[in-house]
Amino acid sequence: MALVDDIEFYGSRVDAGEIDREVAVQLLVRDSGGGLTPRGAAQVIDTWQGVRVRLRGLMAEAETALDALRSDGEAA
Repeated sequence: MALVDDIEFYGSRVDAGEIDREVAVQLLVRDSGGGLTPRGAAQVIDTWQGVRVRLRGLMAEAETALDALRSDGEAA
């Protein structure tokens, strides 16, 4: 999860006072390759602790939903 690594890196550096939040937001937007807007990057930087767990949960929910859709398609 390279993006999560970047979020944790920038978020922890902002919290430690090693980098300005706005600079971190700009860098994260750049590093996300279009995956994050400035607003989204700011939000994940502000809530960086626990982001890995939250994203794993979202991925598990998506897999469950896809499995359910596949099952429904096979039953039809």
